[in-house]
Amino acid sequence: MQRQYILVVDVGSSSIRASPYEVDSEKNSLHAYPHAKCVIKIRSPRISEFGTANPVAFEKAAKTAISECIKTMHVHNKNGFKILALGFDCFVMNWLGVNEKGVPVTPLYTYADSHPGSSAAASRIRRELRDSNDLESSYQRTGVTTHSSYVTVTLKRLQYEEPKLLERVKKWQTFTSWIVGRLCGDVNNVPLSYSEASWTGLLNVRTMCWDPQTLKRFQSATSGKMPELADFDCTLKRKLRVVSSSENDEWKSLNDVPVFLAVGDGAAANVGSGCTNAKRIAVTVGTSAAARVVLNDIEKIPKGLWCYRIDRNRMLLGGAMTDGGSINEWLLNVLRFHDQSELTRGSERVEADDHGLTVLPFLRGERAPGWHDAASMTISNIKSNTTQSDIARACVEAVLLRLGSIIHLVLSSFESESVRMCGSGSVLTSSPMWCQILADVTGRTLYVSSAEEATSRGVAMLLAEALKIDISKARWIAETEDRMYEPNLRNHKRYIKANERLNRLYESILIDDEEEVEQDKEENDHGLLTCTTFRPKRKFGPLRMWCEICGKHESSHSGFES
Repeated sequence: MQRQYILVVDVGSSSIRASPYEVDSEKNSLHAYPHAKCVIKIRSPRISEFGTANPVAFEKAAKTAISECIKTMHVHNKNGFKILALGFDCFVMNWLGVNEKGVPVTPLYTYADSHPGSSAAASRIRRELRDSNDLESSYQRTGVTTHSSYVTVTLKRLQYEEPKLLERVKKWQTFTSWIVGRLCGDVNNVPLSYSEASWTGLLNVRTMCWDPQTLKRFQSATSGKMPELADFDCTLKRKLRVVSSSENDEWKSLNDVPVFLAVGDGAAANVGSGCTNAKRIAVTVGTSAAARVVLNDIEKIPKGLWCYRIDRNRMLLGGAMTDGGSINEWLLNVLRFHDQSELTRGSERVEADDHGLTVLPFLRGERAPGWHDAASMTISNIKSNTTQSDIARACVEAVLLRLGSIIHLVLSSFESESVRMCGSGSVLTSSPMWCQILADVTGRTLYVSSAEEATSRGVAMLLAEALKIDISKARWIAETEDRMYEPNLRNHKRYIKANERLNRLYESILIDDEEEVEQDKEENDHGLLTCTTFRPKRKFGPLRMWCEICGKHESSHSGFES
């Protein structure tokens, strides 16, 4: 019998993966087909210093990954096969302007925006929201705060710095909606999924429509240029299918295959980790790091977190850091470790918080929970006997201490007594050291699946659900969640103290932008403030965590605050 597959394209910031998942209708199961998985690294330039990328380079990588994957599937399926559907996930946020012919006229803007003008643009938006008494209500409608990782800041900057570029934009898209249009021969009429739209800061996550009050603030950039909205399974309601004139076997295999709209990588990772309700919190550490939980609804979004959409029925509450595993690459380059194994061995030799260092791990600014656009990395208390392994260990611990703060905020927002903490992402699946530190930081048992690619797996599961394919007997999630890391009491107490130091350093360096006290009234040519000075108004930290081991809040455990 001819084998059937769901093909998933996972668009990351540094590589693109094409992964087939075999549908076994007799066993009601779905499982990965690793022989044909293809990973294509994005050729330079990847994401630039300012957080932009070349969409054409990403398109080339995506098409190569798809082509090579299908080519390998032909080799392993001598009797032929059928692709039931093509689906995508993509890193979020990403945003792309095209002309009337669907040709990109802007770079691909990403969550890693570090443009010099973005901080000023963010400050201007916050000021406008405060002046109109809409700061909190906007947050509750859109599910996001004002930060350079969202489209709103990009649009505000472009309004002042590059108005001529905005005039050339006829339609806004994401990378994946653009490439779906390219594959389907409908470049300007592909809808944007609720999932991807919710990561922009322009969507009302309650009504699942573009938020009119928000769009009004960016009228010159958005009027007549916003894409239609739909759920990821809109292909079931309209013809959205691959059109190819290629004679190559791999592309002929995609002719008339239904194409689904993309979902955000975080939403997909939750589903792929089996974290589809409030009983399981997904913790992912790859290039970035995040903690997320699926809820049917939420009355009020807690300060410091975001709330996005998976689909019309499910919301995603959580927080993310710009830098997670990316700290490894920085450490390798700067500290001159020979390779990752040397870095890991050196870090493992250092006891928990035994280095005396305090680190703010913000290579590219801070997202959750403090949302400081311009935050930078700080390493405090370096001495003459500090080693490269000390610095490496301190940086890893700092990332996980900040992630622990996010985890606690998420868990504090709902009844979370019996919540299971489930780890995924390339760093956690490959590094027992990172896993153990995370368990020690949070005081919670961490369960990690040995199965790779929770993100693409989640897309395959969503597509199977949409196609009404019964995968009720697919036990591969539970079966592969085979590693458990119990927290170490001694290390947990050390990390509580370490987090106290981190928060003191955080508060002494990172200033609160909720109250402007002094500002330079002179504006530059773009109308943005050239100099703004702020003073602290409220202290976000220290963040206090419930000690799972001790079973109580102790005054000595003041490292985490609810």
